Amino acid sequence: MSLLFLFFSLFIQPSSLPTSQEYIVQNYTIEDGLPVNSVNRMVQDNYGYLYFATTDGLAQYDGYEFVVYNSGNTPGLFSNRLSDMTYIPQFDELWLRHADGALTLKAGPSFRAYSTESKYLQSPVVQLSVQTNGELWILTESNIATYDRSKKQFTFLHQTTSGNDHRAMTWTSNQKIILSNGSGLDEFNPQSGRSIRLLEAESYPIPVQTVTLVKKTGDYLWIAGTGGAFRYSMISQEIDILFTLDESQGRVWGIHKMDNQSILINSSEGFFRFDPATFTI
Repeated sequence: MSLLFLFFSLFIQPSSLPTSQEYIVQNYTIEDGLPVNSVNRMVQDNYGYLYFATTDGLAQYDGYEFVVYNSGNTPGLFSNRLSDMTYIPQFDELWLRHADGALTLKAGPSFRAYSTESKYLQSPVVQLSVQTNGELWILTESNIATYDRSKKQFTFLHQTTSGNDHRAMTWTSNQKIILSNGSGLDEFNPQSGRSIRLLEAESYPIPVQTVTLVKKTGDYLWIAGTGGAFRYSMISQEIDILFTLDESQGRVWGIHKMDNQSILINSSEGFFRFDPATFTI
């Protein structure tokens, strides 16, 4: 996952400046109130507050100062090492994923913990996924589950047959789940509970155990992890693009579709752009 080391920047474009070129850049560090100079994720809630998931707690910023929530001052936060988070505006919920795979829900001023050692989670969570209607899904090392708000617990739908090896997931337009695990790339139907193997692990051009991202763009799937990323065509059912980093331990953190249909690749070695018109990176 991408780390924003040493500082993060907020880009603010004042109305008095030309709209095309000039920006004000403000940097924030521990001297300004951050608990640590390492941020894993940033989100904004319905009220304009910014939240930062760090390796030493959750930081809230109101435009003037930081408020830090950690295990020492916040019941429900049993660990300070936050790897990821997501905000669900329909329900004003902030979900935090800890480094050990546990979860914490911030709803209003209260925090609720979901430990991997409790009855709520059957194994560590590796990914949070939110549908457009606000429905929360989680991918654990061995299961797929959805959150039942009426019961305040998770309903598990799928137990992988290949062991504790789920890595990453994404959704298709017909509400099926594309899942990368230690055995390969699967298409899982939550309604029927059936899976179809799309690609065997032996065919992955990057180490299958290091995959941390599956992203669907049109009829294609981008799978990323250590060493690079590749694109799988759901039409031809084959890999048609391979992107490799110079460093074998380099990592691709994000795949983003741009307005001009090109693909932006965010990696430990910088940003790269895939042009589908010329088929070049």
